[in-house]
Amino acid sequence: MRPTNGRDLRETTEVAASSWNRTPLGLFYRRTRAQLGAPKAVTATARKLGYLIYRLIKDGQTYQQPDLRTYELWI
Repeated sequence: MRPTNGRDLRETTEVAASSWNRTPLGLFYRRTRAQLGAPKAVTATARKLGYLIYRLIKDGQTYQQPDLRTYELWI
């Protein structure tokens, strides 16, 4: 699926943001969902994902997923 406009891109990132389980972004989503509710948590996680993708493209880096245990201790 290739996003053709801003709305498609938003929907794509929201679906991706809510589909991770055992990842740091999934942990962020679950924690945010408990605090703010599901709709706001999906939007916040999608924004975080978009920012992460932007930084990776801008800096020309590859994504290094942090270990979930390390991430849990960090927060």
